[in-house]
Amino acid sequence: MFVQIENVRIFYEVNGDGMPVVYVHGNFASSKWFEEIMKIDGIKTYALDLPNFGNSDRIDSISIEVYADYLWKFIESLKISRPILVGHSLGGAVTLKCVV
Repeated sequence: MFVQIENVRIFYEVNGDGMPVVYVHGNFASSKWFEEIMKIDGIKTYALDLPNFGNSDRIDSISIEVYADYLWKFIESLKISRPILVGHSLGGAVTLKCVV
């Protein structure tokens, strides 16, 4: 699936119903990193490809702050309420920037 954020198409996978969990991948990875843990009873999981990764569009300006902004806009555009954020490596830095 895709969502449009500031003229950038962001690819994501979604699975299940229940409490929302958003997975954010690390550098040189994609949403595929979380394929094996997308199906959890009682949890609605989302795994996105940050810009410049996987199936998402490319952008010129990259930083932890820019990626955090895209992550928040992704959450807002899909109206995900009070998600748990799970980040691996680069994704951990991005999720931390979102909550600090």
